[in-house]
Amino acid sequence: MWFIAPVWFFVFRHFLSVPQIGINEIICFTIGLAAEIPSGALADNIGRRKTLIIGGVLLVIGAAGTAAAYSLMTLVIAQSVWFIGYAFYSGANDALVYDKLIEENREDDWAKISARKNNLVVLVTIASVLIGGLLYRVHYRLPFAVYTLAMVIFLLLVTRYPKDEKLKIINKSVHSAQEYWNNLKLGCRELLRPQLRFLLWGVLVFATLYYAYEWGVLRPLILSNQGYGGFSASILSFVVHIAMFALYIMLPRMFGKSVSEKTVLVGVVLASFSYLLLSFKSSVWLVGLIIVLFTITASTITWWTSIYINRHVGSSHRATALSTWAMLEKVPYIMLVGTITNLSSRGFSAFIIISGAAAGLLAIFTMVNLRRVDPTIE
Repeated sequence: MWFIAPVWFFVFRHFLSVPQIGINEIICFTIGLAAEIPSGALADNIGRRKTLIIGGVLLVIGAAGTAAAYSLMTLVIAQSVWFIGYAFYSGANDALVYDKLIEENREDDWAKISARKNNLVVLVTIASVLIGGLLYRVHYRLPFAVYTLAMVIFLLLVTRYPKDEKLKIINKSVHSAQEYWNNLKLGCRELLRPQLRFLLWGVLVFATLYYAYEWGVLRPLILSNQGYGGFSASILSFVVHIAMFALYIMLPRMFGKSVSEKTVLVGVVLASFSYLLLSFKSSVWLVGLIIVLFTITASTITWWTSIYINRHVGSSHRATALSTWAMLEKVPYIMLVGTITNLSSRGFSAFIIISGAAAGLLAIFTMVNLRRVDPTIE
């Protein structure tokens, strides 16, 4: 998807207004969120490989439809199909590989394989965001056209995946709306453990902002207000991902598996301050530097958060807690994106200031009251 990541907003702006893009985001993110329930049931009942093939077909149809979209209605239909396809793909891909490792008694190799996959994704991203910008400069529809071709190649590769009908699915769960709701409540209880409460009070607001920035309209709106276009946004994304690649190499060496609550909260304060600075008009170069620093700090906080949840939640509830945290990040974006995309330029700047200040002040308040939030801290 990284051909389109830096330019999708600027592509849509050729035939939609910003408020219309907000409508598309509300509908499609909601559909994608709802599709996570049946996609899990489908993967368990017909197999991971078949689910991936169905997801691949939907991704191809959705990408092709987006490349040809010319109105809000055509875009909503195409993007809805794409989001459903992504929901089918997102969980089944890793599950298929992990099930195969279980069959071969090699589940201990998962961490190594997952790390290699992440490094490969970053390397591919570095190249593809730049290519996407160059394609956009030639014609605004080309990034999605090439992305469609990439999805066709992905689909062909999926058909060569090993069949998994005979694999034993471990801990098969009941997939229903009620079960999904129960798991969310269980995840919230896990996140309310004394060792994790500081994440809810001091980190969650920032995490929701970073989700809206990384996956939603915040980043392109900020870049657009600061004078960036599709190609320049791609160049900046190229630089940011090079910095992130270096970050992922250094983080384990710098912090290992140990980081204090105060360190996480100080990181949130610094990231919130750099985010707040993006509300002020400045030169393209200075804005680019602030965005690089903001992204590096925010990515580090995301990594630290994952460490804390994995460390303090038992294996039987770990996936539920992580899924609940992801849900808590997503839902506020769906609720706010309609408002964000209807703000004036001055109103949007005010939103950045207020939301950034709120995230930073909550982190400071949590840091000051850390012993009350987590009584295990000496």
